[in-house]
Amino acid sequence: MAQRSGGGGLGWFIIGVVVGACGVYFGPTAYQKYSQEIPAGQVRVEVAPEYTPGEWKRMARLDIEFSRYKANGQNWDWPMVDPELQICIREGSEFRKCYGPLDPELAACKGKFRCTTAAIAVPSAAFTIELNEWDDYNKPDPIGTLSCDMGQTCRFPLGIITVRDASGV
Repeated sequence: MAQRSGGGGLGWFIIGVVVGACGVYFGPTAYQKYSQEIPAGQVRVEVAPEYTPGEWKRMARLDIEFSRYKANGQNWDWPMVDPELQICIREGSEFRKCYGPLDPELAACKGKFRCTTAAIAVPSAAFTIELNEWDDYNKPDPIGTLSCDMGQTCRFPLGIITVRDASGV
């Protein structure tokens, strides 16, 4: 004779499925409402991609040259050695506009360690340039961040950027 276990396995399985489904449905909202920290005093405003605050009427071309290797000596994009650039122009600490490897502004820089971008809108005052090696699957690798302005040649540990006026082009 077969003995019955007193566990009631099917009933507990159904309860587990229901509890799991409730967790999947209600969990993310409860996490955002009760656990996730919201920075105090900061407001995030979503704007259209073409919106640029302040005065971004100057056009610049960036002559970029940077090291073939990261600061630790490794290739930028293993197993390939050719980088894909991401450039972000920052106005103060509140706004930045980024261009990636698929944007036409960076078409001339694809797979190159030395290139000149197409004309890019920049702020009317000094601005910050963030240069990253784009990674499709991970966080981009930082190449350098520097403050620069029109007509300047700015150096950072892994390279150099010259900002040239492209308004008349």
